[in-house]
Amino acid sequence: MQNVGVKIQQHRLRCRLSQEALAEKLGVTRQSVSKWELGQSLPEIDKIVDMSRLFNVTTDELLIASQTLNTENRQDETKKITFNFYMTENYKKELFRMEMKHCQSCCMPLETENVYGTNADGTPNNEYCHHCLQAGAFGNPNETMEEMIESCIPHVLEAHVWPNEETARTEMMKIFPTLKRWQTS
Repeated sequence: MQNVGVKIQQHRLRCRLSQEALAEKLGVTRQSVSKWELGQSLPEIDKIVDMSRLFNVTTDELLIASQTLNTENRQDETKKITFNFYMTENYKKELFRMEMKHCQSCCMPLETENVYGTNADGTPNNEYCHHCLQAGAFGNPNETMEEMIESCIPHVLEAHVWPNEETARTEMMKIFPTLKRWQTS
């Protein structure tokens, strides 16, 4: 139980949510969130599903032990993991390991069909977001990868993906070349 609680806390902190804010989003009390994080109880299945969506992770990521944390250093370890989650050299692997689809142009999470772009025939395109692909065409077909990165920086900073503009630019320069639109033949 403790490992599930630690993971909930890590993801909550990564998303910059207080226990109260998470509780409100899930329709539970702050005390329930505290008990989960302390390993005193487990959330109901529907709450695990809701948290996986909220945190943009799979339910497996919340439930299955991927590594054993030293619970004596839990506070310090949580801070390290939270800070390093998006800053690692292996960001690309972390991002796609979560089994979340991402736009193959701007890397926006494609959480639901309403953010999908559209093909020329009007059907949803599950590889690109609605900002990048409309009616089968890119909104700015001559845009360079570097220009796309610059236009995405304000959005990732607002979403607290990275702590500052320089880090965001550096990390996106690693990720974007792996996206379908920017791959060179």
